[in-house]
Amino acid sequence: MKKNLSRIILVVVVIILLISGSSLIVNFNKGRRDVFDVEISENEIVKTKYYDFDDGTFSIKLPVDFKLMNTERVMLKYPNEKKPNIVYTNEDASINVAINLTDLDVSSVKEYTNLVRSTFDPIYKDVVINIFDYEGHQIGEVKLISPAEGEYIYNHMIFFTMDGKLRIINFNCTSELQNNWVKVGDFIMDSLVFND
Repeated sequence: MKKNLSRIILVVVVIILLISGSSLIVNFNKGRRDVFDVEISENEIVKTKYYDFDDGTFSIKLPVDFKLMNTERVMLKYPNEKKPNIVYTNEDASINVAINLTDLDVSSVKEYTNLVRSTFDPIYKDVVINIFDYEGHQIGEVKLISPAEGEYIYNHMIFFTMDGKLRIINFNCTSELQNNWVKVGDFIMDSLVFND
């Protein structure tokens, strides 16, 4: 009887250790910053990893080969007054991920998204707009193709608020790279994690 009781206690202890160990593994994996591969063609894989933004309040996966765009290039590439705070780019700046941490107070992402819709719909063709909830945050999403100097640019934007302030992430690439890189842009946007 004591032998059976000892076995039962041992099994219960092992189960408790396994359960608590697996929760430790889950928590550990959630915080990992491993490299993730995105296949864009049979011969091309883009390696990505998480980067933190806005004092660590959110993270997204970016290609590890992308570098921070220098200030002079940001000034040339984004000539309007509302330049992004942070731009990661490939070597020739044909693929970019721009992060804009604005001071704009936005009480409703849905209302802001509808404002974007009313601004973009008359100007651009095939504007796709979506609003959804994710990890307790309302997300606005816009996909469109915009004209640029002698070419077209594919844009995939998401916006949300942190402490009431608007945050914008924009993946963009030239239309000639769009077929291969749309998948990466979607992957980047889908990788959004809130750390609050």
